[in-house]
Amino acid sequence: MTTTRSIATFEQQKLLKFWAQSFLLGVPRIIVGFRSERNTLASIQLLETMKIPAQVREGGTRIWDGNVCINFTAKFLEFLCQIITEDGVYGIKFVKGGSNVDVLKKGEKTFLTEEYIKWKSK
Repeated sequence: MTTTRSIATFEQQKLLKFWAQSFLLGVPRIIVGFRSERNTLASIQLLETMKIPAQVREGGTRIWDGNVCINFTAKFLEFLCQIITEDGVYGIKFVKGGSNVDVLKKGEKTFLTEEYIKWKSK
């Protein structure tokens, strides 16, 4: 990554996703592979999950903040808990540039298997 744009793209599209998934699951370290222009593995880097937000804040583009991401997620989950009051399969729709989030019930069916439901109810 040699340009401001390539760094911003990496931090926004890759690093944020790597951090969020790893943070939520308690994964302490991430191994990231970088490819060459020929799409071959050029290098690898070991990242410590808990240090990624500080790295973005201190040395990068400051394009996202870990605290803002976690606070947004907590508020969004609270919103969903208030809206979704029945079992079922739901879809969540947000139109880019819009200000509304639509939560639509898709049906009574569930994506859970009968076997899982029986096991979980024990």
